[in-house]
Amino acid sequence: MMSRLAVLLLGCWTVVPGAVAAQEVDDPNVPRPPYLLALTRAERIEAAVQLFLAEFMQAIQTADTLKLSMLVEDELIPAGEKPVSQRAGCPSLGRALQRLRAARAGLSDEPRLPLRMIRLGDVATTLSVSSDTVARVSARLKERTDRAVLYAPIAFVFALDGDLIRLGATGGLLVGTCGFAEAR
Repeated sequence: MMSRLAVLLLGCWTVVPGAVAAQEVDDPNVPRPPYLLALTRAERIEAAVQLFLAEFMQAIQTADTLKLSMLVEDELIPAGEKPVSQRAGCPSLGRALQRLRAARAGLSDEPRLPLRMIRLGDVATTLSVSSDTVARVSARLKERTDRAVLYAPIAFVFALDGDLIRLGATGGLLVGTCGFAEAR
């Protein structure tokens, strides 16, 4: 005579394959458009902006100056920010990150200490689907130090370049990042 456990296992064995077989699975051989193309234009713009912000923060937090220079070209830094930052020893965004990392390294034994305490907060995105300027983003870079919490207001303007969404202008990045390095 079968034990109750054997009957239970046999019952599960017969029920589970039937339940799995009843699930619909998309045929992988049928071509489908990418998910991104199913979104509206505004949703695609918002996705592109969010992807940029994620890449930007990764570059800041890992002090990846090459990636940062590819994301934010020097000519996108407003001319008014450059003299102020140059006097403080930050002629470029990459140099400001190097100074910030060096200041952090002075506080630790680790030579390449990541800047993970820098966060992006208070992000506000305004989409404009009908003009060449498709999105404006205002936010605050925030860094927690031993002594205080530092804030730097920043802004991005995204524009259309043909079918591509590109960063068209920035504000506050160089002065804010340099200010974080100076506060050390």
